[in-house]
Amino acid sequence: MPRLQDLDLKLLRVFRTVAECEGFVGAQAVLNISQSTISGHIKTLEERLGFSLCRRGRAGFYLTDEGQALFERSLTLFTELESFDVDIQQLRGRLAGTLRVGLVDNTITNDDFPLHLAIEGFCAKAPDVKLELEIEGPQALQTRLLKREIQVLLAPFSNRLESLNYQKLREETHRLYCGASHPFFEQSDETLHPADIATALFAARKYLTGQDIAAVGAKRAAAFVSNMEAQAILIRSGRFIGFLPEHYVQAWGKNDPFREIVHPGSPMTSTFFIVTRKNDPQPAILRAFIKELQATLC
Repeated sequence: MPRLQDLDLKLLRVFRTVAECEGFVGAQAVLNISQSTISGHIKTLEERLGFSLCRRGRAGFYLTDEGQALFERSLTLFTELESFDVDIQQLRGRLAGTLRVGLVDNTITNDDFPLHLAIEGFCAKAPDVKLELEIEGPQALQTRLLKREIQVLLAPFSNRLESLNYQKLREETHRLYCGASHPFFEQSDETLHPADIATALFAARKYLTGQDIAAVGAKRAAAFVSNMEAQAILIRSGRFIGFLPEHYVQAWGKNDPFREIVHPGSPMTSTFFIVTRKNDPQPAILRAFIKELQATLC
């Protein structure tokens, strides 16, 4: 059996794309090659490795245990290859390579968080850098950062990990809201007491659970969300109250379906951080991006 370093990187890239797309159909659109060609590449790779990588059929697509292990190791391999390419470009005096950035959802309506201006400035200074922007919940992004699938993330956190570095970037104002069909919606501020609010069904954000619950004085959360869109849906259902970014609600304008609940714990602030891996060396493109973020947003 050939040694790993003798394997064709093209086959590994095809396999990685298939795994990320969870099947041949999605990979076909990304790779712009036919499913039969993809199948042939996967079969060749399996023959060279000596084990099966994936299964597909009525039960759907899934990786074998060996395929999952290879996929995880391939992520490390391609990260190292990209770092090597970045290092070579730096020796030539150029900022080049791929920069993968993670961001939480619903920041675009925040005029105090003009990330687009930071990206504009960075791209102007580093036109040869390929920028990939991924939007997910904070916890999912943190996991991807630990796995080295992204290089930096911008998100709020109340609990911090020892292996990650958190640089304060910007604070965001959040207020407590209910939906139009909630019993609190028609109540006056004078008749709505903190004790009533503390016992109402409360939707908490997983990444800020302790901060959310403490702010309203609730004993526990009745529902959990991992992003702001999910939070807004639960609040609009009329069953739950919860915190939303002030700018997110204001963006609805006259069609605003939310009512702010006046409470001693509202408004609250949510701190955004620039999060990177603590002990990893930072390539020049990452340092340049962070510098642009700080110059534009801090």
